[in-house]
Amino acid sequence: MLFKLILAVLSFLSGLQLAGSAIRQHPKIAAAFESFENNYASLNDRLQSTSFREAMLWLKGVYKWLALVSLVSFVLSARFFALDSAVRYFLNAAFILSFLAWVSMVYLLAFKQALLRQVRMIAYVVLCPLFLGVLDYSTDLTLMRSFVAPIDHVLNILGISTPLLGHPVADGAIISVIIIALFAVYFGVLWIFSAPIGFVSIAIAGFAIGFAKLMAVYFPENRADGLAMVVGSASILMSPFV
Repeated sequence: MLFKLILAVLSFLSGLQLAGSAIRQHPKIAAAFESFENNYASLNDRLQSTSFREAMLWLKGVYKWLALVSLVSFVLSARFFALDSAVRYFLNAAFILSFLAWVSMVYLLAFKQALLRQVRMIAYVVLCPLFLGVLDYSTDLTLMRSFVAPIDHVLNILGISTPLLGHPVADGAIISVIIIALFAVYFGVLWIFSAPIGFVSIAIAGFAIGFAKLMAVYFPENRADGLAMVVGSASILMSPFV
């Protein structure tokens, strides 16, 4: 029901835009349509010259505001309005998806900078067991044994046998390799969750930029008419399936 209403509204607004002078005989109505057309033309011009990274940064902001608006709408509707369950599910899903999209975009866009900031810390964590093993081997200390003991205890509780050899340097190297593997799994999981949203966002950005260029080529005089034709046609075609 909600989607049918949205499509009907879009079809109606598109029809008003395409009605031209027939609907603009009142000065205030004409001024409102002229303002919309000028604003859309300005937006269209900005989109044509926008880079993919700029578009992705803009989408990140859109995802953040969508998450905030959908969360507030869901909370207010649950508190003050008796909305249909489909609407509540829609708001809930909109919040979850937009929030995950925002978090994923934050991670993807700042991945290189975040990795560069953490590389020193990661290097310390990875090399620490190996350093302790070398230190134990060259002295009478037992730092490696103390370092491995709690790890070994936890793994034994989980039923996992530690692949340690009893030599401090070899054991330090093994622990370092295990830590590298854990970091690889950590970053891999983040990419598995973030990459699909990143690909979708790239597709959205590419579509928006390409659409703006098409509007400039085929509707140079009034790009809002082109937008109305596309939106109105899409709404009519989709309405039987909603």
